[in-house]
Amino acid sequence: MVDAAQEEVQLTARNDGLCVSVDGAWQKRGSGRGYDSLSGHCTMIGTNSGKVLDFSVRSKFCKVCDIAKSKKATPKPHNCNINWEGSSKAMEQDMVIEMVSKQENTGHSVSTIVADDDTTTISRLRSVVNPGIKKKSDRNHVRKNLTSKLYSFQPKHKSLSKKVIAYLHKCINYMISQNQGNEEGISQGFDAISLHPFGDHTLCNLNWCSHVEDPLKKYKSLPYGRPLTDSALQKCLIDLFAELTTHSEKYATLGSTQANESLNKTIASKAPKAHFYSGTSSLYHRVAAGVSQKNVGHSYISKVNKKIGMSPGQYTMKLAILRDMQARKRKAIDIAMAKKAKIPRLKLKARRTQTNMSKEIREVTCYQSGISSSSVTEDVIEKIPAPKASPFSEPLTVPAAVKPVFFDLESTGLARTSHITQMAAVYGDKKWSTYVFPKQPISKGASDITGLSIAGNRMYHHGKELLVNTSNVSIHSCNEATFDCNYVLSSLAYSMCIQKNISSYNDIIEKKILSKGMARKAAGSNLSLHNLKIAYNRNGEDGIKSILSESCGKSVRVTKSVKIVQAVSKYFSEP
Repeated sequence: MVDAAQEEVQLTARNDGLCVSVDGAWQKRGSGRGYDSLSGHCTMIGTNSGKVLDFSVRSKFCKVCDIAKSKKATPKPHNCNINWEGSSKAMEQDMVIEMVSKQENTGHSVSTIVADDDTTTISRLRSVVNPGIKKKSDRNHVRKNLTSKLYSFQPKHKSLSKKVIAYLHKCINYMISQNQGNEEGISQGFDAISLHPFGDHTLCNLNWCSHVEDPLKKYKSLPYGRPLTDSALQKCLIDLFAELTTHSEKYATLGSTQANESLNKTIASKAPKAHFYSGTSSLYHRVAAGVSQKNVGHSYISKVNKKIGMSPGQYTMKLAILRDMQARKRKAIDIAMAKKAKIPRLKLKARRTQTNMSKEIREVTCYQSGISSSSVTEDVIEKIPAPKASPFSEPLTVPAAVKPVFFDLESTGLARTSHITQMAAVYGDKKWSTYVFPKQPISKGASDITGLSIAGNRMYHHGKELLVNTSNVSIHSCNEATFDCNYVLSSLAYSMCIQKNISSYNDIIEKKILSKGMARKAAGSNLSLHNLKIAYNRNGEDGIKSILSESCGKSVRVTKSVKIVQAVSKYFSEP
C-alpha cells in the first residue's frame, strides 16, 4: 500500500492534496433497523490511481476471551482481537479518521474525501484532523436518496406512478451529470425539472429539451406521451426541488465510491457474511487478501507464497494470469459498450416492467408486508383471467404423408357477426356439404356471390329450394379469406368468451363509455366488467391501463387508447 500511496501522490497535481474515496462495511447483514455487527472494515482508495491506500478493521469480539469468560477463568496470553468498544455505527468514522491521520503523518495531505451521506464522518474529520478538508458526496447514494424521496410522495399522489418516478429520476441524473462544476446550472436545472414534466418549458434549455422548439412533441417516457396535469403533485415537486437548490454546491461536485463498493464485494467473497470470522485474526487476513487482489491482481497469492518461503505454484500463477486477463477484458468491454448497450437495456427494462405490472394486476396478491388471512378480501384473492388473442390466420404447412381435409364456409356477409349459410368439405374422393339456415338476412353482396337467398322460412340456391340444417350454428368473426382450422377453432373460443362476458358491459355501453365493438373486444379477450373493476381497485387508472394494454399475441389485449382508459377509470371512481 506504500507503493500505491506513492503512485497516487505522483498522479496528483503538485499543490493539491490527495482526493480519496472511503467506504465501510459490516460483517453482518443489516436489517435496516438494527446495526449490531461485531466487526467492520473500511477502505481508502485514491481517485486517480484507483488503488487502495489504506484499510482498517474493527472488532468487538475475541473467541479466546469469550471462552475464558464463559468458564469464569483468566484468558491465556494471546493476541487479543478486540480493538473497539463503541457502537457498530461509530466504527466507520473512527477508521476513516485513523486512515486520514496516517496519511497526514507520512506527509501525504488529504484535501478531499468522497463518501456517502450516511455518516457524520466529515464533521469528525474537520474537528479532529483538518478543519479545511473537503467532502464530495457519492453520486449513486445521492440519486438513490432523491428517488426514495419521490417514492415517499406516492401515497398522497396517485399520479406519481413508477413510470413517472423513473422519468423524473432520468431527468435528475442527466441534469446533474451535465452540470458538474456548475453550481448555477444545478439550481436552474432543479427549477426546470419541477416544470418540464408538466408541459411548462420556460426554464428549459434548448441543449437538452426538444420541447422548447416543439411544445406539442410527445413525451417518450411519460404515460400516454402527455405532460402531467396533477397540480398538487407539481406543488410538491416545486417545494422539494426548491429545498434541493439550497444544496447546489453539493450536487455540482459529486464523486464516486464505486471502487470501494466493488472492493467490498471482493472482500465479501473471502469473508462471507453468512460465516463468522470476527472472533480471530482470520477476518483481518481475509480483508487484506481482498485489498491485495485489488492492488496487485490474482497473482498476489503467488507473491505471498514466495514471501513466506513457499513455492509460488506453477498452476496457481497460470490461473492468476488467466483471471487477470479476463478481468481486464471484461472491464474493456464494459467501457466500450457502455453507451451502445444502455438504450437497449433501458428498453428491455421498460418492457419487463410493463409485463410484470400486468401480471401482478391479474394475479392475486401473493406477497405483501403485513398481509394475513384476516385482512384478505374477495378482490385480493380473485384472479383476473389471462388474455385470449382474437382469431388470426397463419400459413399451414401440410406434411406429404398427411392427407388433408379441405373445407370452406359461406356466410351471410363479411361482418364479424355474420352467420354461416353453407359448410362443405373434401377428403380425397369423398365430399360433404350442408346448408345452415341463418338467423339473420343474407346480404345482397353475399347472395350475388353464393346464389343463396331466403324467403320466409325457406332457403333457395339460384331459385331452387334447399333442404337446410336448422341447428343453432353461428361463428362470429367470419371472413372467408381466413377460414382454416386454427382460425375456426380460435373463432369458436373467442365467440364463447364474448357470449359469456358481453352482458356484463350493458351498463357501460348504455352510458356510452365503451362502444359495442370495443366491449366485444374486451369480452372476447376473456375480460368481464367485474375483472376491470378488480384491476381498478388494485392499482387505479394504472391497473386499467396495464390490463387493457397487456401484450397479447401480435398486438395488445384490448386497446392503448388514453381516452378509453380514462373513461373506464372515471366510471369506476364514481359512486
